[in-house]
Amino acid sequence: MDRARGLVAALFLAAAMLPALVVGPAYGDDGDRDDGARLAQARADLAESGLYLEPAVASGHLELWRDRLATAMAEADFGAPVRVALWTEIEGVLPSNYSDDVPTEPFEMLQVPDGVLVASVYDQVSVSTADPELYADVDALRVATDAIAEELVAAAGDPDRWRRTTSVAWAWIFLCLAAEQPPTAAELLDELSGDTSLLVDQVGAPRPEWRSTNEDFSPRSLAVIAGVLCCAVALMAWRWRHAARRAVLGSAAEQPELDPMVANLTSLSVQEELTGLVEAIARSKREPGDAAYDRAQACADAAAAYVDSERDRDRIAVHLLVADGERSLGGWTPNRRCFFHPSHKATTALKRKQVTVPCCAACARAVMAGERPVSLLVADSDGRVEPYYETDDVWTATGLGSLDERWARRSLLAALEAR
Repeated sequence: MDRARGLVAALFLAAAMLPALVVGPAYGDDGDRDDGARLAQARADLAESGLYLEPAVASGHLELWRDRLATAMAEADFGAPVRVALWTEIEGVLPSNYSDDVPTEPFEMLQVPDGVLVASVYDQVSVSTADPELYADVDALRVATDAIAEELVAAAGDPDRWRRTTSVAWAWIFLCLAAEQPPTAAELLDELSGDTSLLVDQVGAPRPEWRSTNEDFSPRSLAVIAGVLCCAVALMAWRWRHAARRAVLGSAAEQPELDPMVANLTSLSVQEELTGLVEAIARSKREPGDAAYDRAQACADAAAAYVDSERDRDRIAVHLLVADGERSLGGWTPNRRCFFHPSHKATTALKRKQVTVPCCAACARAVMAGERPVSLLVADSDGRVEPYYETDDVWTATGLGSLDERWARRSLLAALEAR
């Protein structure tokens, strides 16, 4: 077995390297790029002016965009410092922005102590803040900027060529909307529509230059390449077949387990929780018409509609509705939940299926890394364990309260419609 594995590895390596040995390097090297120096420069620029901007991101109009961003930064009204760091890619610097109750990357990587940071996320932009009190304002401006960016792309009239705004244009629009007296969306659209310099040109995007050391392949070289590739493909297919068999045999052991929250919430326990909320509302000195009373009563009514359900997702919803009702009755705002798991506190946001969802820093990191976040796992009607948001119902639509503050009313209406 070890010999077979060694042969597979050797043939695969030969197949990968042989064309390069024959024709030379495929693309131009980038070995002269010093990412450590670029990161140091980004930190220095942010400390001095609050702005770091690379020429490639600025689409060749470096000074123009530097002036635009600097002016918009000075007029942004967050009550906290605003910094902008836009780069193409800096190896070793996580190209994403997350925030928690304390500053985290890239605040730490870029040595940004506080305030609002507008920074590169791959070829786009994300905005984050280390101040939880600024999150709502940042999130609202982010949504407004997305809407204007979509209108600008639609106005270009060629979806195959213009698909989104450039990162600097998006950042500039965001900062313009953050001004003390911001322009209206209509004013911005009137001013910017038709300016394709704000958009990424998909047709004219630069491509790496192919460099070949030989003009032609000899028949012997072609025969060797073909032979190596055929052997590599055959052995890889053999390995894939055996790997698939092992996956089938081991699939039963890899089934995900129910979330501990599900096991702790029995039908009796959620009934007792709801009874406690109803009694608290009855004892309260608040009266109908009081916003806190009305919100608590709405949560109690919605919970009552699902309290007898045997479904995991319904019991969890009842538990969370009761929790929101208790906080509302006490005059507090319900906790901002992570979409992926309601027991996590939302401190940032990311896009999922074209919708911006609030989430915690850990879940955001997992999603951006292409991994599955630590989601709330429940059993569906067939007994299959999966994240709660994989089922198309009112709990997914509201994110168990993370996407819609009026989720109590929506869930009650859904229960009434289902009868």
